[in-house]
Amino acid sequence: MAGLISAATDFGRGMMGYLGFGSFDAGRSDIQETAGWIPSKTHPDMAFAGSGGLITERGEDLDRNSAWINGALDRSVEAVIGNGLQPWPTPIYDLLADSFDSKAAMQWGRKTRALYRAWAEDPLFRCDAHMRFSVGLLTRLAYLNFRRGGEAIAELRKDNRGATNPLNVLLIDPKRLRNPMGVPDTDPVIRNGVERGPSGAPIALHILKRHPDDPAPDFDRMQTERIPMRTTTGTPKMIHIINPRYIEQTRGFSKLAESMVPAKMLERYDRAEINAALLNAVMGFFIKSPGTPEDLAEMVAPGSTLTEGNALNEYVNYRGQNPIRQVGDAFIRQLLPDEDVVTVQPTHPNAVYPEFQKAQLAKIAASHGLSYPQISQQWDGINYSSARAMLNEIWRGMLQERDYFAQNFVHPIYVAWIEEEVAAGRIKVPGGPAKLYSNLSAVTNCRWIGPARGTVDPQKESMAKNLDSAAHRVSPVELALEEGKDIFQILDDVAIYREALADRELPEPNYNTKAAADAGASDGSGDPAGTEQDRDGDGVPMEDKKPKPATKKRQPA
Repeated sequence: MAGLISAATDFGRGMMGYLGFGSFDAGRSDIQETAGWIPSKTHPDMAFAGSGGLITERGEDLDRNSAWINGALDRSVEAVIGNGLQPWPTPIYDLLADSFDSKAAMQWGRKTRALYRAWAEDPLFRCDAHMRFSVGLLTRLAYLNFRRGGEAIAELRKDNRGATNPLNVLLIDPKRLRNPMGVPDTDPVIRNGVERGPSGAPIALHILKRHPDDPAPDFDRMQTERIPMRTTTGTPKMIHIINPRYIEQTRGFSKLAESMVPAKMLERYDRAEINAALLNAVMGFFIKSPGTPEDLAEMVAPGSTLTEGNALNEYVNYRGQNPIRQVGDAFIRQLLPDEDVVTVQPTHPNAVYPEFQKAQLAKIAASHGLSYPQISQQWDGINYSSARAMLNEIWRGMLQERDYFAQNFVHPIYVAWIEEEVAAGRIKVPGGPAKLYSNLSAVTNCRWIGPARGTVDPQKESMAKNLDSAAHRVSPVELALEEGKDIFQILDDVAIYREALADRELPEPNYNTKAAADAGASDGSGDPAGTEQDRDGDGVPMEDKKPKPATKKRQPA
C-alpha cells in the first residue's frame, strides 16, 4: 500500500512539473509573468547564422545615425584604448636563466619597449598592411569594430618594406568570414567561416577574397581563401577575437544587441518631439477670402460655368496672377468664405519626455558599461561621492575589457613581433633563440598600458597614492602605469630638468606647497622648503614643536 502511495506521489510530482507547477516560480507556466514565455532553443552558432549578420548591420546603422549610440561607442573606445595600448614588458625572470635577474629583466624590457615603439609608431606606417595607420590606431579601429559588431579579425603578414621588422597587420572586416561555397552552417568542422580541429580549437579561417558589399565587379567575389590560425612555429598568424557569452560560441555577437530596441524607440520619440516642437513654433497667417457662400456654391455646383460677374471667381483669377508670397518659416493659407481658424493648445514638448529619455538612456548606458551622465553628457546633480562611486564601478569594467582585448588581440601581435626581433638578433633571449618557444610565456609576458582613469579630486587622490607608496602597499612604477605613463621617461625628464636648472643657477621648485603656505600663514618665518614646519611631509606643520603630554611620576610604594 505504501509503495502505491509513493508511486502515485511521484507521478503527481512529475505531472505537476510537466504542467509547469514546479518549486521555482521561474519554472512555472501558470502565472501571468511566465505564461507563454517559451524561449527558443538553438545553438549559439545557429543563432549567429540566423540573425548575427542582421544585428551587425543594424549596429553599424545606429553608429552612423544615432547620436547616443555613436557617443557611447566613442566613450568606450576612449576609456579602454585611447590612442592605443603600449606594452610594458615584464618577463618572468624566475623561470629563465639564473643570470637573468630582476635588474636584467628591467633593462631587457626597456630595450624591448623602445624597439616595439619604433616599429608600432613608424611614421611611414609600414606596420600596417595598407600603410595608413599606426598600430595604436589599428588597435583603436579593431576595438571599435569589436564593440559594434562583437568580433575583430586581423592577419599578421611579413613584407620587406625597408623596415627593420617585416611584420605588418591587416585588419579584415568580419563580414568576409564565410563558409566555402557549398558548405552549410550545420557542418561540424567548418561553421560560420571558422574551421575547427578534433579538439574544437579553431585551426583556420575562411575569408572571402572580396568584401561581400564591394560594388566593384569581380567574378571571384564569393570565393574564399583558407588561412591557418598559426604559423609553422606555432606563433599567431590569424587573430579572431569575439565577444563571448556562451560556452560553445564560434562567432561574436554585437554588444549593441541589448540596446538596439530602446535606442531605436528613443530615436523615433525624439524625432517626433522635435517635429512637434517645430510645428508649434511655426507662425501662421490666414487670409479670409471675399465673396459669399452663394458664390462658392455656384462655383462648385455640378455643371456650373464660371461667369465673369462672379466675385469669387474674379478673386481667384486675381490671386493666380498675384500670388501671396511665403515669408521666412511662416506659412500663409487662404480661407474660403465663412471658414475660420480654431487654435489648439499645444502639448509639445511633452512634459514627461525628459524622464522617458533619461530612462531609455540609462538602459542603453547599462548595456555599454557606462553611466547615464557619460552617455548623456549631463553632469548636473553629481557630487564628489557619487562621482567617485560611479567612476570606481565603471572603471572596474573598463579594466576588465582592456585586459581581455589586450591579451586576445594586441598581445598575439606582440608575440609575432618578438619572434621576428629574436630571429634578427636585435632581442636576446636567455639561453639563445631556441629557448624562445619553450619559454614563450615567460619571455613575452607584459602589461599593457592604456589611458588613465582620471580623477574626481586630484589633491585627495594624490595624497592617498603618496601614503600607499610610502607604506609600500603600491610601487611608484605601478602608479605611473595607472596614469598611462612610462616611469623611466618621467625620471629621465626630471633629471634633464634638474640639469637645466643647475646650468642656469636656478633653485629647485618647492614641491611641498601646502607646508610652505602653512609656514607663511602661521609665523611668517618664510621657510621656503617648509622643513621647519612639516619635517615628515604629511601636511601637518610643527609636529615636533608641539608640547609632549606630561607623564605622571610614579610614587614609590
